[in-house]
Amino acid sequence: MTKKLLIVGISFLIIIATSLFFYLNSKTPAINSPQNQPITAESPSPLVESPIPQENISSKSFVKITCSDTTKPEVNKIIKEKIAQIITNEGMQDATKVIEIPQSPDNNWLEISCVPVRSDSLISVLKFNISSYGAGAAHPNQDTKTLNYSINDQKELGLKDLFKPDSDYLKLLSQLSRTHLKERLDETFFQMIDEGTLPKEANFSNFLVEKGGLMVIFNPYQVAPYSEGIQEILIKSAEMKPD
Repeated sequence: MTKKLLIVGISFLIIIATSLFFYLNSKTPAINSPQNQPITAESPSPLVESPIPQENISSKSFVKITCSDTTKPEVNKIIKEKIAQIITNEGMQDATKVIEIPQSPDNNWLEISCVPVRSDSLISVLKFNISSYGAGAAHPNQDTKTLNYSINDQKELGLKDLFKPDSDYLKLLSQLSRTHLKERLDETFFQMIDEGTLPKEANFSNFLVEKGGLMVIFNPYQVAPYSEGIQEILIKSAEMKPD
């Protein structure tokens, strides 16, 4: 009788020990689980929200962003703001961020890429290439935005910051732009050129400060039809003296 009780007691203890082992093991996170990964100060912060590759997405609106961190945090902040503004202007705030845009004529999509143009101790210059498509449209739309950030002044530069206060820089840019554009485009577009280069701030809002001069960018339909693409002209510093 005593032997039987001893066997039952040992069996009971084994059952309790086994149950306790499995219970504690289920509470211990796996080594590779996210909550067990260290977060350090060296962990990089992405410039934009990281897209997650998805299959069989029910969404019909997509945003693809190709943009890398610069070495200047203040410039990264401005870039984020620019990207957010572009997305808002395109009405794509609720679109799904993806690595690759699903190919379908029924989708709406927006693609933004940042192209570094110049980066030195004085200035950071970037160009934003923008493509957008509305479901059923004949073709995507192309657009360009620019950023010229002064390192010393810690601000984005406008055209007026590049010229003397008393200079009529818009008239100067209007004349020089017309000359350059009419040298390369067919005369059937001359009326569009004249209208798109009127001495107004909005007509010259897209520019890049380069070492050799000022690159002025005209988006499709401003100075020529869509078929002619985006027009970029370099106005050399010597052409703008003494303004």
